[in-house]
Amino acid sequence: MNGTLPIRPGRWLLFVAPAAGLFILELLHPDPHARGTVYQSVSPVVDWWLTLHVLLFSLFTLLAFALFVNLNDAQGAVATTARVALGLFVAVACAFVGDEGVGIGLMIRAAQGLPAAQQAGVEQAAEALWDSPTSNVLGHTHSLLFVLAVGASAAALYAAARRPLPLALLGVVLLWAGVSLWWLQLPVPVWAVVNVVLWLAVVTLVATADRGAIVPFGLLVLAMILPQHGDPGGAIGAALIGVALVWRDLTTARSAAPAPLAAATR
Repeated sequence: MNGTLPIRPGRWLLFVAPAAGLFILELLHPDPHARGTVYQSVSPVVDWWLTLHVLLFSLFTLLAFALFVNLNDAQGAVATTARVALGLFVAVACAFVGDEGVGIGLMIRAAQGLPAAQQAGVEQAAEALWDSPTSNVLGHTHSLLFVLAVGASAAALYAAARRPLPLALLGVVLLWAGVSLWWLQLPVPVWAVVNVVLWLAVVTLVATADRGAIVPFGLLVLAMILPQHGDPGGAIGAALIGVALVWRDLTTARSAAPAPLAAATR
């Protein structure tokens, strides 16, 4: 036997494909207020809008499944929290995408070709649905569950992150995400500085106990704090999860690979 790393194309495809797909789709996500109202902005690209959001159903589910697969051997309360949060994230993400994506898209496409007066009524209905309490709750809950699912997965995968202080800091990240989503309207620079400080603190604490975790764990925590869905932040966050999972898999395979046999002595 030699020390060659095992090839894992099936696992790597699961880790990379959903992350890459979400990266592309999030970058191509139309701005729902580019032309003013949701109706005016989505109407010219409504077919792409519908296609994109149908694809998001599958890709969000596959991304969560990729994280779930990595938790196969993880035990304890943090791992259980991660598994439950991943399941809830998939359910809420699909409801959110179905409501603001597919639902509004179908409404707008059905209205095309109607008289102007009737289209004006549909425009008001689409805006009301977009701004409704249900849509807002689904959107914020989807984002919070993503933070919880990715953060708990990162902690479950690395014992150094399950120590009291790193785990408490991950909890602060979750609390900060909830506060900034629901109550605070902070300037982007202030929001970014707080996130950078939290990220540096938790990653540094974990790296002091497990230097091998610094890259994959750091990428997962960075994905955890980036905003989700419909902007470059969501695209980068999805890509980072894919890179982190492949990096972890390579590291695990390398540590498990047998050492090369010493050359026979003469």
